[in-house]
Amino acid sequence: MSVRDQILERLRHKPFQPFRLVLSNGHTHEIRHPDMAWVSPYYILVAIPDPKLEGPSAISDTVIVSMIHIAEVEPIAKKSKPK
Repeated sequence: MSVRDQILERLRHKPFQPFRLVLSNGHTHEIRHPDMAWVSPYYILVAIPDPKLEGPSAISDTVIVSMIHIAEVEPIAKKSKPK
């Protein structure tokens, strides 16, 4: 399965589960809501959330990532609740 297909599958999964893109240079980008990423055949546009605002439309910036630089697509582990 191609990286693009992996990303699309994760974006369409119900219920949505946040995931991380690990790039070839070691940088990462987290996708915490399906509306925070837009996929084309050759790149993904990742919305960077604004920490001062809430909701999926609270965007402070965007990053364009070429598909060839995505080394891994991995789930973001859920934080366990404190006991």
